[in-house]
Amino acid sequence: MGAMTDCPEVSVERRTVLKELFLDTETTGSWLYGDPFAHVTRSNQPYLWDDITEIAICDADGNALYRDYIQPPSVYLENLSKWYPEDKPISEKNTDCVLAGAGRRFVRVIEELQPLLQECRVVVHNLDFDRKVIEDSYEAATGIKATLEDLFPTAEFVCSQKRAKRVMPKAVDHYPNCGTRCQGHRLTHLHHQFGFGDYDEHNPLADVQALAKVWSELVSRS
Repeated sequence: MGAMTDCPEVSVERRTVLKELFLDTETTGSWLYGDPFAHVTRSNQPYLWDDITEIAICDADGNALYRDYIQPPSVYLENLSKWYPEDKPISEKNTDCVLAGAGRRFVRVIEELQPLLQECRVVVHNLDFDRKVIEDSYEAATGIKATLEDLFPTAEFVCSQKRAKRVMPKAVDHYPNCGTRCQGHRLTHLHHQFGFGDYDEHNPLADVQALAKVWSELVSRS
């Protein structure tokens, strides 16, 4: 079974063998985290839940290996006006959700990714988030509870954000006026701090290509 780890306990021998890939998901979006929303469930407020709409993977050189839209539950497409109130402009996230309505079925995507991720180290920025949405989306699609390691048993998942917090505990915000939520360990901030400039944030392929560069820099500083 693959190990969820930030690398310290992984043997040097295994580190040299595993190919590194970089994964990112985009989702329908949800602000339903924490106690105020404890009563909200997928069954009673399904259009407020967070489900995957897009996924991308690249290799260490930034070469795209996989990118596809994923069908969210139909309730999203039926309730976009509730998901994004009428007083808000049509957003990129809204457009992504509509496009994802014509996307692939999630179970089929997982089946395609399983051979791709065999015997790989899979680097994800903020792994806890992507873990949750992948596992939740799989359960919603199949009725089966499965962990990331159940789905990809020979892969090793690594959180680059945790590595960044260890390597750069005092990372500086790129956007000084963005408020407390914009921490210096966000991928966009790290990408800018390392001198790579800005990029198309929340485009999953651009995200993983940026992550590949940031990860290389983090490893070199470890």
